[in-house]
Amino acid sequence: GKNIITARACGALAGGSGITPVISTLQDIWQEGRRDIRDRDQRIMGEKAVRMDEFAVLHVTRKASEALPSSWYEPGKGSGDITPIRVSHVVTSETSKVTVPGTGKSWTGKLTVEMVQQSLPAPADDVVIFVCG
Repeated sequence: GKNIITARACGALAGGSGITPVISTLQDIWQEGRRDIRDRDQRIMGEKAVRMDEFAVLHVTRKASEALPSSWYEPGKGSGDITPIRVSHVVTSETSKVTVPGTGKSWTGKLTVEMVQQSLPAPADDVVIFVCG
């Protein structure tokens, strides 16, 4: 059988183009959140529609210009009740403070443990963290 994990929160640490599988995962989560428990197949299988409490992304790039626009982290129209997305960014080639539009927090320099702790959900049995890139 399959190992099924029902996560309350999810975090993604993405380096550069590693953001691509993160965006794909977000799209799957949004699709899952739109599932209707009244769906006949779900009733037969006894499944429940799942909604996460939080999805946090920490995207690390060399330049601020490599950051994705905030629209990439927004679900399409008609998505209804969706998982809240929190985006943070680290720019590694800059030494002075930069602001990346659409992100909650942004830093410059090397990625540190403190940046990860401030950006991603704390470890728990119902938390899943992806590392991509």
